Amino acid sequence: MKSNRILLPVLASVLFAFAASAAPADPLENGFLNPPDSAKPQTWWHWMNGNITTNGITADLEAMKQIGLGGATIVNVDSGIPRGPVNFMSTEWRADFKFAMQEASRLGLEMCVENCAGWSSSGGPWNTVTNAMQRVTTSEVRIAGPTNFNAALPQPPTTLDFYRDIAVLAFPAPDGENVRMMDSAPVASASGDELPGNKLTDGDAGTFIRLPVPRSGQPQYAQLEFQKPFSARMMKITGGRGMPECSGEIQISDDGTTFRDLRPFAFARRGSVNLTISLGAKPVAARFWRVQFTSAAATATNIPLADIELAPRLTIENIDAKDGFSGVAVLSARDAGDATTGAVQRRDVVDLTSKLTAGGKLNWRVPAGEWVILRLGYTPTGATNHPAPVEGTGLECDKFSKTALDAHWAGFMQKILDDLGPLAGKTLDSSLIDSYEVGGQNWTKDFRAEFQKRRGYDPLKFLPAFTGRVVDNTAVSERFLWDVRRTIADMFAENYYGHFAELCRQHGLMNAVEPYTGPFE
Repeated sequence: MKSNRILLPVLASVLFAFAASAAPADPLENGFLNPPDSAKPQTWWHWMNGNITTNGITADLEAMKQIGLGGATIVNVDSGIPRGPVNFMSTEWRADFKFAMQEASRLGLEMCVENCAGWSSSGGPWNTVTNAMQRVTTSEVRIAGPTNFNAALPQPPTTLDFYRDIAVLAFPAPDGENVRMMDSAPVASASGDELPGNKLTDGDAGTFIRLPVPRSGQPQYAQLEFQKPFSARMMKITGGRGMPECSGEIQISDDGTTFRDLRPFAFARRGSVNLTISLGAKPVAARFWRVQFTSAAATATNIPLADIELAPRLTIENIDAKDGFSGVAVLSARDAGDATTGAVQRRDVVDLTSKLTAGGKLNWRVPAGEWVILRLGYTPTGATNHPAPVEGTGLECDKFSKTALDAHWAGFMQKILDDLGPLAGKTLDSSLIDSYEVGGQNWTKDFRAEFQKRRGYDPLKFLPAFTGRVVDNTAVSERFLWDVRRTIADMFAENYYGHFAELCRQHGLMNAVEPYTGPFE
């Protein structure tokens, strides 16, 4: 009996094994147990600030193969790591990169490389100022007519010594534009221990106070007190360097004791440090104006606040986002009205562009009344790729220009593809545009023509909206700025991400992107 008890289980296991081997294999189970190369996970492979050796490359790739990875994406980053001996894009770096592809081919691994150093976005020292991301920049002259204006117009603020004119427009000065808050001599105060002095009213973003971080039930504030009620339809709040994500309320008071909420506000994590807030079509008057912070990011150590500006002029709220400059996603105002008081009327806008000389001089017979002469141009945003080794850091390419992206591709991708020969498009089978973290852009050389082609009308006489002025009325201006953002999104899709995909396909590569938190859909 004892021997039978041993024999029966053994016989049963043999019969079960035979039956299992005779049964048809389940392709789903087999694929799960032995996944094809196309289904294997891949990893990020950071080449840290030139700390590269051929022995390290082989060891890393063999370890990837050993644990069942199908490949990796190479990202050349800095992130504060001490410098290594191999400079990005040097002869030695290019030899090491080719060696890595040869080793990956030997091991049967698929490789991808980011299209520049850093993890955002498409930049490098080979990108010139003409091929960089561009933004609208403006300057103004106020003049009373009738008179003859014959002088140089101030050149708008310029980045990297590159500037090109877009247009020169003149229009009657809207109501409320000649009122300056500082003429009413407001007195600033704040919670916390720091005395503001004139830091909140000097118009200088480089001078700011630091408020304590607000806690539950313990808001923090900055306040302007006027001798008599000051009427305003707009408030601009400017954060200082290192402004964290935070929010609060604009409050007003007649006696400095009892305050009422007027409008909420919020600074986004990656948004502009400038908030332009419309208070409505009708002016609001109060002696005490308070910017009260009620919440802040958990990582915040203080609230740096640079300026509070009030004005009675009609304005477009959050213009830095609505005109595409900040790159922050924004919706049009739901309650945009048809108020015209304080608005620039298109029928009154005079196009003086042809009268501007190459040296920036204008000769114009000014009609009667108060006029604003607005000079608009474009200049680089100054955005660069990051976090990249210093030798791989440079201007981000113009996202609206296929020509600019072609030049960027030639500066990096084409060179390594040429180095790899037959390994390009095989072992190196894709390229990546990583996370979008380089802010907005709202102009390029042919933006006006592209806008007209895509939206069906000329934006010229709407351009004062880029200064925050309402053109015709608020509803019309909101629709125009939506068209601006629609054009920006279309050009991003076609001339940046779409053209990058075309370049990859032309070279036998797949394309990969991380498109988020940008001025596009």
